[in-house]
Amino acid sequence: MIPLYAWVTLSVLAGVIVLYFICLKLAANDWIGNVPSGPFHIPIAGCLFHLLGISGLSEYCDKLFLVYGNVVKYCIFRKTVVVIRDPQCVVGPLNEKLIKETTHLYVIDAIKSLGFRVPKSKSFLESCVEIGTTIYNRKIPIDEFRILMEECENYRSVLHEKKVQNLIFNLTNEKIILDKNDSNDLEECSKEVEVFRSSIETVPQMYLPLASFWPLFILKRKRVYKSVLKIQGTLKSFFDKKFPNESDEDIFDLFFVCIFS
Repeated sequence: MIPLYAWVTLSVLAGVIVLYFICLKLAANDWIGNVPSGPFHIPIAGCLFHLLGISGLSEYCDKLFLVYGNVVKYCIFRKTVVVIRDPQCVVGPLNEKLIKETTHLYVIDAIKSLGFRVPKSKSFLESCVEIGTTIYNRKIPIDEFRILMEECENYRSVLHEKKVQNLIFNLTNEKIILDKNDSNDLEECSKEVEVFRSSIETVPQMYLPLASFWPLFILKRKRVYKSVLKIQGTLKSFFDKKFPNESDEDIFDLFFVCIFS
């Protein structure tokens, strides 16, 4: 029979180990190197409770940058995240592969959380990040800028059309010409994309895991789902019209996902 003092000693040791793991390992969140400052986070949950209180993502990020600087540490559970104001702030760590760009992957997760099928292959995700980054960092040529200035009343619609043309070129290496019907379809898509973006801006919590079971978000998610479904249908018709012989479904899936970038 094991003596009582042995059980007490073992219990104390087990308690110390558990406290070390929870209070130190999880609180540190496995950051390596210089740790950027950020909002207070608690063991295991991290900054989850801060995230649950967000009502305007842009305003919230502006406050973070004002208080903590251009690079902010933000942890959700075991996920370590760096929120940045400008990519130039982390050029060195990106080049050294100490951190990686995952913004487009979060967009994909949001789309998947609504019930849409998105390929899971590593090559597809890498292509999404590569193309999305290319589109985001693209500089508008002088001739396109001139057209945008001439169409200043329809600036957003024309800019979206140019974005789609450039996206198609990156995906297929082919240039396309848009007719009036194409322009109308893309304009409707642009409006629905804004619905999706607005949902992320105003209620980012609705894309958290298990959020689909929260009564508070059911109707909001349903409205966004209808918008994304409409985008998918419109883009599919548009893509099949322009490329009737294209058999690679991943090309359209890339087109569909990257339209939100």
